[in-house]
Amino acid sequence: MIERLRRLWTEEERLRVEEVSIDIWAGFTKVVKQGFPKARIVYDRFHVMQKMSKS
Repeated sequence: MIERLRRLWTEEERLRVEEVSIDIWAGFTKVVKQGFPKARIVYDRFHVMQKMSKS
């Protein structure tokens, strides 16, 4: 998945991304951290609430 990001966006473009909204899944977090190192990660509200209600 990280290779696809690198083909779609240049490094300069990826470094300008400020925020990414994703599901809580660890795989997404890993890809975002690698592909968009300066971006703040925001977990989507639906999945956060779903996880909290299961706890």
